[in-house]
Amino acid sequence: MRTIVTIGLVCCAVFGLSCAKKPSSSSPNASAPQFVNMLDEQLSQWTVAPGSWEFKDGVLARTGKGNLWTKKPYGNFIIELEYKVPSDSNSGIMFRCSDPEDWVYSALESQIHVTTDGTVHGQCAAIYDCASPDFVEIARLQVTMPDGKTQDLPLADAITQKMADGSTLTITKRYNNYQIAKKDGKEVPYEGSQSKSNPAVVVSFVAPDGKEEKATLIGDKPVKTEKGYTLNYRLEKTIADKEVRKPAEEWSRMKLTANNNLIEVELNGRKVLTMDLDQWTTAGFNPDGTPNKYANPVKDHPRSGLIGLQDHGTPVWFRNVKIAELP
Repeated sequence: MRTIVTIGLVCCAVFGLSCAKKPSSSSPNASAPQFVNMLDEQLSQWTVAPGSWEFKDGVLARTGKGNLWTKKPYGNFIIELEYKVPSDSNSGIMFRCSDPEDWVYSALESQIHVTTDGTVHGQCAAIYDCASPDFVEIARLQVTMPDGKTQDLPLADAITQKMADGSTLTITKRYNNYQIAKKDGKEVPYEGSQSKSNPAVVVSFVAPDGKEEKATLIGDKPVKTEKGYTLNYRLEKTIADKEVRKPAEEWSRMKLTANNNLIEVELNGRKVLTMDLDQWTTAGFNPDGTPNKYANPVKDHPRSGLIGLQDHGTPVWFRNVKIAELP
């Protein structure tokens, strides 16, 4: 018997055969993210304001005022969840929050709603005020100069650009639904209901001699100024997959991954956004030139903090919320 065992061991050594016991096919992969279910009736893993949220029959529902915050901070992580919102509701996943009392400026947020809240980077699955997903149309202001050359500007308030003739172009006002009202015999523009869209942008040209010319671009009709500039909208991106967004009152799936400087968002199984925080190097601005709300460069934002589910004062439902920490 000893001889047989010895021969077997020699065969393993000489021919490189593995004598170790093979792991069972059902053994967990040690490198795979280990998800933790975040929902129970007591919402024990969250800080909850009394009467603000309720977990019942597998669904988390907003029932009052107050955001929902994890009790522990997360640095590198994946959060997966399903959400459902009415057509006029708004919510979001806040993350890497250093101060829940000032989360608007101390957290990043992945937007949750059906379409958009009207801001430049306010679409569903956007990193709010910073980056838009790739399935939406993003309009930019295209300026054609008298010599035929064109120049594009981000559509955002207070964007300023020097033109070839020395004039300074400034976007002074944007409208998502441009409407006109009569007041004291004058036409006064105002922002209409967000349920309709009639985009407009007011532009100011200031010549080197200080003279100012204003123009308003409404909808998709080009406008030519007295100085010979032509203003038009240009779509920078087109909708890649209209099916990625589901209608109101239907369950959608979102996956948010934060791994050091990289942020990724998946919506209904499709990756729609990748954001490299290290590219956000200027306080108050994004790499595409649009302004954001942050007083410091986004790249300097803390890489760890609380995760929150947003109460925006409107109905929202979540289910199957789970988080995996990454190395």
